[in-house]
Amino acid sequence: MTWNQPSTWRSYVTLGVIFLAAAGLRLWHLDRVPSGVWIDECIEGLQAQALRRGETLPESPALPFPRWPVWCAVEAMSSGVGGDTAGALRLPAALAGLAGVALGFIAGRAVLGPVAGLGAAAFIGGSFWHLQFSRMALPCI
Repeated sequence: MTWNQPSTWRSYVTLGVIFLAAAGLRLWHLDRVPSGVWIDECIEGLQAQALRRGETLPESPALPFPRWPVWCAVEAMSSGVGGDTAGALRLPAALAGLAGVALGFIAGRAVLGPVAGLGAAAFIGGSFWHLQFSRMALPCI
């Protein structure tokens, strides 16, 4: 058996290594990197905090309503468990980034085979742009 036709266990072990590396890149020092909290992350955090307390959502001229109500609810749950910290606010984006790695594997495997699926997962897992948006509390991921 060659690497062109990997066995099932070998491809899943390789996927596990890729997934662990992607998780390490996305979750390591999530509360400190990038440093500080960006203004868009603050707005998302304020909306999640207001939703968690049952208050009306804060209004501003730039954002009179929550842009993504489902995302706001997920961030409210995350900050409810982890507190009002940058790490808890960024955790849903990091988990969505990990889901993107898994979906890249599934799509690549379905279209071009298991080797392409592993390549897609590795590409998405190490992609600078995907990694950057996985570490910010923004729904663009």
